[in-house]
This record gives sequence, C-alpha cells and structure tokens, in this order.
Amino acid sequence: MGNFVEARAEVAKGGPNGAELQLYVFPQHAAAMPGVRLTATPPTGPPRTVTSKRTNQGDEWSYYRVALPVQDRGVWRLEATAGPDSGCFLVRF
Repeated sequence: MGNFVEARAEVAKGGPNGAELQLYVFPQHAAAMPGVRLTATPPTGPPRTVTSKRTNQGDEWSYYRVALPVQDRGVWRLEATAGPDSGCFLVRF
C-alpha cells in the first residue's frame, strides 16, 4: 500500500480542508481481484470505510486505486482487505 510519502505531501499542502489522497493497494493474490475495502481510522472520530474496484496494471503488478479524503492530521490506522489478502498500516499525515 502507498504512496505514503506523496500522501503526506498532499495533506501538508491541502490546507484546512485536507486533501483527497489517491492511494494504491497491491494484493498478493492478484489472480482474482474482487475489490478492496479500506477502513481508515483518523486520530479522532469514527472509522470510515471506502471501497474500490478500480484496477490498474503496472509492469507485472495489478493493483487498486483508492481515493481517501483526509482532513485530520495525526496518526491514521489504515486496514486494507482484498479477497484473502489484508494489511494494516499506521501512517502519520
């Protein structure tokens, strides 16, 4: 999952309204790509869930593009699930 460096830069220049991040998720088992569910827990407030079925191809990798609005700075917990694959990330925006 990423690009967190680019995402941090987008949030920093987003001002008080935050930014809509374009993240990517690379599942391990790309043969069947049923979609991805991303649950994002901000530093304060309830978790939000976004889903995506938008797939892209980069070299030999298939991946999802996920739009995530971020308004709160601080540490976010991002949990991605795509079929049998899942991952959890703590990211500071």
